Amino acid sequence: AAVAIYSGPQAPMQDFSSMAAGTDGNLVVVSVSSDATESGTHIFLVRSTDHGANWSSPIRVNRKGWIGKACECCMTSVAIAPDGTVGVAFRANRSNIRDVHAAFSTDGGLTFADPVRIQDMPWTVDGCPSTGPSIAFDGNSKAHISWRDFRDGATQAVVWYASILSTGTTTPQNVDLSSLAASDSDYPAITVSPDGQKITVTHESTNGLRAAVSVDGGNTFTSSVIDELVKQNSSVHGVSLDDGRVVLAWMSGRDGSFDVAFSGLLTSTVLQDPFQPPTPKHVVGWLPIQGNDDVVAYDLSGRQIGVIIDSFGRKRARPDCRGAAIMAIVSSNHQHFHLVIPE
Repeated sequence: AAVAIYSGPQAPMQDFSSMAAGTDGNLVVVSVSSDATESGTHIFLVRSTDHGANWSSPIRVNRKGWIGKACECCMTSVAIAPDGTVGVAFRANRSNIRDVHAAFSTDGGLTFADPVRIQDMPWTVDGCPSTGPSIAFDGNSKAHISWRDFRDGATQAVVWYASILSTGTTTPQNVDLSSLAASDSDYPAITVSPDGQKITVTHESTNGLRAAVSVDGGNTFTSSVIDELVKQNSSVHGVSLDDGRVVLAWMSGRDGSFDVAFSGLLTSTVLQDPFQPPTPKHVVGWLPIQGNDDVVAYDLSGRQIGVIIDSFGRKRARPDCRGAAIMAIVSSNHQHFHLVIPE
């Protein structure tokens, strides 16, 4: 059964959670929440030392006394290093300066040092960016972080990379991963090999889902397209295997269907559901599809057929022959319409 893991002086909201497990089996969950004793949203962590049966009271990551709050609607990211260090990456809100920070704990998440600013130029925005960082540790317990920002004076959103020791107190060098390869880049996911040499940052962009890869510990990166059809909403996740290989999973769109895609080694596979058409509605005439939605139509055996625009400018699904049964999919909102054309 599901277990509620947050209790204490919290507002009834915990959001944008992330979770990590240590080599000793300890678990930590981080989220954005409110503190009844202080206004605004902050970063909280709960921990379990018995495989999730019991959980600690919430612990403030951006501890009291640190000047700043947490961005109220940006993702968090937490990781546990081989030496037990807990690292939490998050986007702060310091009077609408929404820069990425990282906070580290050397006692398993019981206490945290002051967050370190990772982003080396400010992003001032009176609103929520709705995008957060991704953090991972290598085998030497060095933290690697990737994020997206539209920093002050920039002409486009850029995905960045930086690395920092858990004992670091100064902002590390930021490496631009996307501006020369793509625009509107966002939602990065980072993986790091145990030796810290291979770093893979996967992110969305206007020319597809891309992977920026470094094989020299983050000094240089090359960028390539993994899936040219995925521009947004990929929900990409990556895992670095012990031998340095990286496997990725994301949501991929193919022929009007949305399925999980997986990439490992040198190949990619779309894991598609078998075509199982629902029972159609029996109506007379054309199937109207209103608006400017992109439309893909299939017959009930899964073969793609045509779509026409009638004299009123409305999109309608057209069967290849009289008596054909068709299904039309409006892809922008995933609504399904079904029709059987009678003879």
